[in-house]
Amino acid sequence: MPASQEDIEVLQRIRLSSTYVRLALVAAVLIPVLLSEYTPLKALAVAAYEKHLAGNDDLTNQETNSLVRRMQDLLQSGFGIKMDIAGADEIYQNVYEKREGNSNSPASMLTDPNLCRLILSDTKLSEWVGRSKYPEDFKLFSALHEVSHCLFIMPDYAVSASNSDELTGFLHSLPIEDRLAIKTFSQLLAAENKPEVSLYREALGDVFALGYFRLMSLDPDNAKAKNFKLIRDRETDGIHYTGCWITAATNFRVSPNNIGDLKVWALTIVETAQCDLAAENKKSRDRALKHRARGKSFAQRRH
Repeated sequence: MPASQEDIEVLQRIRLSSTYVRLALVAAVLIPVLLSEYTPLKALAVAAYEKHLAGNDDLTNQETNSLVRRMQDLLQSGFGIKMDIAGADEIYQNVYEKREGNSNSPASMLTDPNLCRLILSDTKLSEWVGRSKYPEDFKLFSALHEVSHCLFIMPDYAVSASNSDELTGFLHSLPIEDRLAIKTFSQLLAAENKPEVSLYREALGDVFALGYFRLMSLDPDNAKAKNFKLIRDRETDGIHYTGCWITAATNFRVSPNNIGDLKVWALTIVETAQCDLAAENKKSRDRALKHRARGKSFAQRRH
């Protein structure tokens, strides 16, 4: 008996399904191989995905991220400073893109004489703060730290109306010994490359954040501050080794009275703390070098 039209159609569907299954199996095997073997193809796929994440970060910052609004309100109401928020392109370039000199920090602050702009990836920051026993508090601590860079660094960039290289600020974002020697904007930019200046600014950031915690009674027994110090003591980036100053802030008996006090409170502690910038910077650099050496050794063993 010849096959009916219905039987023929069923057989065709079975063959077609088998073909799809075989193609899917081939794709499952080949696609990972292609992505691992052809670096440009893999890089394009990763970049496309990370740009998508940066777009999501931008949308979150604009619409639902209450932490961003909190930081904007703090700067505006406490210090009269307006803070902008970076968009998707800038988030991708600073947080996700792999390039020489890019720290890929989940949060950073862009400052110039007239601008503070927060570059924030909630996606990456939420992963990063998982190192703490108090992740949500560490997220707040990190955001406050970035706000301090705006508060301390931006005013230092102020220059004379008649001479664009003549500084008119107090240079509070620099160690005292550097303030006296620097008179011009060019000298300030050169000083920013000194590791001691970077560490001083990071110490200001952490102490400023702890001042806010103290003011808002967010850490009455200093348990969070001690946890944050433990994280800083384990840093291997050569920049954020601020444990000595966190201890000084924890032991400081006087608390800030209001938001406007936070800047002076942080400056007072960092400038009077029994912490040696050069010595702490050396510890920080040594940790970073050991970490990189272990990484290279591990990579060599794998190969």
